[in-house]
Amino acid sequence: MSRDRTGTVGLLVRTIAPERTLTALIALLTLIVALCCGLIPRAFSGLQASDLHYSVTGLADTRRDVSGAVVPFLIGPGPGTPPAAGSAEAAFGRVDSALEGAREQASAPLRAVLGDPHVVARTERKSAQPPASVDAKGDYFVALAADPRYEQQITLTSGAQPHQWKAPEGSTATAPPIDMVISAQTATRMNLAVGDVLATTVSDLAVRVRVSGIFTPVAPHSDYWQHTPSIVEPELEDDHNHPPQYTATGYVNPLTLLAFQDLGAFNGTFWFPIAASAITNSNAHGVEAGIRGLEARQIAMPAATPGQTVRVPVNTDLGTTIAQSVGRIAATLAVIAVLVSGPAGVVVAVFALGVRAVVSRRAPVLALVSARGASRAQLRAAAALEGLAAGLPAAALGALVAALILPGADAWAWVAPLLAGLVPAVLFAALGAAPDGGLRGTRRDLSARTRGGVRWIVEACVVGAAAVATYLLVRRGPVAGSGFDALLSLTPLLLALAVSVVVLRVLPLALRGALAVARRSRGAVGFIGAARAMRDPALGVAAALAVVVGVSVAVLSSGVLATIQSGAHAQAVASVGADVRADGALFDAKAVAAVRAAPGVAHVAGVMSAHNVELGLNGRTTTVQPIIADARELRAVRGDVPAALAAKRAGRVPVVVSADLLDAHPLGAKQKLGGIPVVIAGSLPSDAQLGADSRWVLVDRSFTKQLGEPAFEATQLMVALRPGASSVPVTRVIARAVPYAAVTDAAAGLAQINAAPSTAGLRVTLIIAAITSAVLAAVAVFAGSVAAAASRNSAIAMLRTMGLTGTQSLGLVVWEIVPIVIAAAAVGLGLGLVLPHLLVATTDFAPFTGGATRLAVTTDWPRLAALLAGVLAVAAAATLVAVLVARRTDPTGAVKMGAE
Repeated sequence: MSRDRTGTVGLLVRTIAPERTLTALIALLTLIVALCCGLIPRAFSGLQASDLHYSVTGLADTRRDVSGAVVPFLIGPGPGTPPAAGSAEAAFGRVDSALEGAREQASAPLRAVLGDPHVVARTERKSAQPPASVDAKGDYFVALAADPRYEQQITLTSGAQPHQWKAPEGSTATAPPIDMVISAQTATRMNLAVGDVLATTVSDLAVRVRVSGIFTPVAPHSDYWQHTPSIVEPELEDDHNHPPQYTATGYVNPLTLLAFQDLGAFNGTFWFPIAASAITNSNAHGVEAGIRGLEARQIAMPAATPGQTVRVPVNTDLGTTIAQSVGRIAATLAVIAVLVSGPAGVVVAVFALGVRAVVSRRAPVLALVSARGASRAQLRAAAALEGLAAGLPAAALGALVAALILPGADAWAWVAPLLAGLVPAVLFAALGAAPDGGLRGTRRDLSARTRGGVRWIVEACVVGAAAVATYLLVRRGPVAGSGFDALLSLTPLLLALAVSVVVLRVLPLALRGALAVARRSRGAVGFIGAARAMRDPALGVAAALAVVVGVSVAVLSSGVLATIQSGAHAQAVASVGADVRADGALFDAKAVAAVRAAPGVAHVAGVMSAHNVELGLNGRTTTVQPIIADARELRAVRGDVPAALAAKRAGRVPVVVSADLLDAHPLGAKQKLGGIPVVIAGSLPSDAQLGADSRWVLVDRSFTKQLGEPAFEATQLMVALRPGASSVPVTRVIARAVPYAAVTDAAAGLAQINAAPSTAGLRVTLIIAAITSAVLAAVAVFAGSVAAAASRNSAIAMLRTMGLTGTQSLGLVVWEIVPIVIAAAAVGLGLGLVLPHLLVATTDFAPFTGGATRLAVTTDWPRLAALLAGVLAVAAAATLVAVLVARRTDPTGAVKMGAE
């Protein structure tokens, strides 16, 4: 028995057959979108983990670990059971028990990453006299250190462990020496050996110290030795004007501290090692909150007076570092949301265009099915089933492929692709009913003026929503660390929709002018093309939105990238004071000339720090540090220094003060700097890297002798490089000319900022967003052209029978696409130039620049021109493809279909 192919169900099934190719393309688009939806959450989660790991592990142990100081060290046993005889707890129990208690009181996330506490007590260094048998390399100093668990950190290579030292009844000078073990590096550098005795003092008590043993560290690179470097390596101070000073710090027996219990001779340091690898996305916020709580509570320790306690503050950069990483990730998420919202709207528009193309091509079949009794609900249900069949398998495959590419357990990485798989079904159900015109359909070009009432209302709502969202966003301002922001994410999409509406409303006015011109010409293509573009536009809101978003996102990406790079560079230079700064030495004229001649150097300014003087009048003065420099040279390097400081003003020396001095010494005030009459001519930030502290006064070098200085001698060099020049050559020149100078390079600070995974991830995101938007715009242009193919082919077929040539018909296709693409691209360019200002005003980009000030929007015009050329080239390629597809149209078939 044959199946009934003419019933309602059979006809509904047969509606799917004619356009299987377009349905397959929709499934392919769903697969791509689902793949992206699966990859983005996983990539973002990986980026978050990478940035957190980079930030935490990048900290030095001394900055990451939770540390503090006990001054003076609280020597004595802890509360509770007395310590066993010979136990180090007799000296360290009080501090050890307090640290263990603080660890137990810490929050669970913080407690999970805190290691066992370390405690080291040590004396101040005191001058020491080595025995005559020692070939001393300079002046010797000795400091004593004690750690109840120091034997776990060392391996004794010679000698013996130190014995407990007890204070004698009489003079300590004649008492037995205090045993001390020193490192092999200390022994080698200071020519000390086992048995050597050095005479020194501890808390003004004359004592002798004997080297009882020599050790090497068990793990030289562990965090323990990062906190105690002077124990494993002797301290050396050498200014090359006096004999070098060597300081040996060695371990004494922990119970030796009991001999100094009432003298306050020892100061203590402690730290909790942090397990950096244990800090993850899931517990980072808890660890940060725990650190804030510990910093607020401090650590309670029993004081020497019974019944009293002392609060010991703790220090760590871990909380700030985690907060900075979270801030970078939040800003990255905010930018990603802004960049994705526009293309996401375009994806929906492309889906709609694809579905519209399918429905328009099968309109006659749908009309026939409707005429045979199928209800609209049945048509929509059949279309929805087709959408599910095309979307869900493709979405599932995309989610699976995303999981294979980037394994992970993020829930959204599975939910988002499946939601994307439902989009075709929703759109098929919404657009899949039979056309209102029945079997014959309708001509949109004859009804353009009769369908605008609802459109005006919708467009007014879109424009109003964009205006309200922009107003609320600007009024609210930036929200630091907010992460995903629905208002910020949707506002660019609303603005793109609003300007797309404006394009579609203004474009007909321009086309009307083109039509008037074409009417007077002899060619038919311009006249017919302008008329059809006005009456039956092939590319509607969806395609216009795609082009606007494609261009605006590309321009936005370029602007944000240039702004962040410019801001990071400006902050790096501000933190150094110039592109390169050299300190810590005297720079004579020969050294300055060598630096000035280095490759890539544009300007060099020498800066001199003079002796402190008083600034003020009538006894109301402030101690300040005069900073002397050639104002013109310094202005050439920095740009923020007034150049006219070399000439007196009304008999007074013009000076520039730091911002911290403005309250007591306002601009224009006439005061005295030492004995020199001055006038406050300007101000610079206190952290302008000019003075050693925040209270300094800048004076031109022409007044050096009036400040009591015999001559100008630069103690600091500030160097400005030519654009694009490397700092490596000038740093090498400085190292050769002045070997002991400390060189600070802004480029190194900038490289450190850019090395953060979140910063690199943001750059990649901006680039991908620009490329993706351009491709989506091209797909939308092509899809819009395909969706309008039926109407276009019918009109062209009729015109071909009236003598229109093939080349002229292709000209009509160009008229359909090019005007709206050019108009939308122009509006998208304007929107893209505005959006960076909106984003910078409402998003905290400080984590990407290392500074807290608001960024100035920067436009990289060459990069922007290249991006625009790329976007337009992609759109042109889509136009070319649409023209080539239209060229294959058979006019005979189109006329026959229209007649039927």
